[in-house]
Amino acid sequence: MDDVWALLARVRLTQTGGSFDALADPAATDTLAAALAERLQASGLDLVVVWEGLNSAILGYAVGRRLGVPIAVLTDDEGLVTSATPARPGQRAALVAAVSPDASIARMAAGYLASQGTSLATTATLLGRPGEPVGVTLADLPPADAPPGLQRSEPGQSPSATLWQPHRPDAR
Repeated sequence: MDDVWALLARVRLTQTGGSFDALADPAATDTLAAALAERLQASGLDLVVVWEGLNSAILGYAVGRRLGVPIAVLTDDEGLVTSATPARPGQRAALVAAVSPDASIARMAAGYLASQGTSLATTATLLGRPGEPVGVTLADLPPADAPPGLQRSEPGQSPSATLWQPHRPDAR
């Protein structure tokens, strides 16, 4: 796979965050989704869940297609979580998002899934936020108190094992 940070930049995500734009570079989106799906392959999932929104649906679709599982799109209407898609069968789901979802989103998704007889097995994100629990991630944002210009040395490792080093975009 190409450099993760270069691919993330192509979909408008950087080390300072950004706003995921799946349509900015469909090839990069597909490559990133394939990498997430590869990391999820051994999880025994039978459902991919995304939170409402076009970009989330595109990313979730690409991950679900690679895994060969259905995709459910959840939405929140004043605290009531519903599925924007018909009910999908499944026992183990992954919540897929561009950036680590807020803990309340993960709780609402888990609650909805539990009411359908499905467990939220993990989350899968392109970028992990410091301090947010994450299951599978391709890269982590530096913590807010990290010196500027730092990047994670080994994207995809456990946040507790994160090592930060100077970011050198020209280094390979």
